[in-house]
Amino acid sequence: MKTIKTAKRAGPAKQPSYFIQGLQRGLEVIRAFDRDHPSLTISEAARQTGLSRGTVQRFLLTLNDLGYASFDGKSFTLSPKVLDLGFAYLSSQNMWETLEPFVEEVVNELNESCTVGVLDWPDVIYVARVQARRVVNATLSVGSRIPAHASSLGHIVLGALDPAALDELLGKAKLAKRSPNTITDPARLKKAIALARQRGWALGDQEFEEGVRSVAVPLFDRNGKIVAAMKVVAPTSRASIEDLQRRFLPVLQRAAEKAHDVLRVRM
Repeated sequence: MKTIKTAKRAGPAKQPSYFIQGLQRGLEVIRAFDRDHPSLTISEAARQTGLSRGTVQRFLLTLNDLGYASFDGKSFTLSPKVLDLGFAYLSSQNMWETLEPFVEEVVNELNESCTVGVLDWPDVIYVARVQARRVVNATLSVGSRIPAHASSLGHIVLGALDPAALDELLGKAKLAKRSPNTITDPARLKKAIALARQRGWALGDQEFEEGVRSVAVPLFDRNGKIVAAMKVVAPTSRASIEDLQRRFLPVLQRAAEKAHDVLRVRM
């Protein structure tokens, strides 16, 4: 039997006159579906979102009519069409496609997969990725999400936030343990983020997945603001901590510097 977590909805707040609450609620219903809840009944979706059964039913039936969900008579599931919403962002931000040659350079030189990610708290979303022939995780691709707190990419992009904003995020977050090495203590995580900011690069030592290490560097816009991060990932059998710093990091930094020239023009 599935465990459904009841969402804690914030109290009523005054919204601007243009704010469409129906759109907000519709997005909440879509986001109720995840890896742990690929299908939901109306009651389950209502508990997930904190909305009334009647409200959830109307949204789910509308999504079904529009082709974004399907209904088997008991439960609803999202349909592949919902991917259009995510890929609309990726296609509109075609600047990420212009980074692919630099990502490929890293892959060709190191023969390990390379990825660019942006912050979409609590996750990092992949916006560019080139896999090496020696694939580490074939399930990850453009559009995939990984927890920001458990990723070298995440430590870099979280370092772009001012201390108050970072404290607010981590104060409300549930930092799930993905592996024995995942940092789940907010104080320790802030230290790791501060170290990444100071160094200008971040190491990931099996925090997201056992047996996998990574190193990440920031990507800046024309104003010097971190807008994304680029990482190279490899299994522990092929990459020691020393390898990441001595061999992988310089290659990644050279590719990132070339990518900066593109981002400074386009952002």
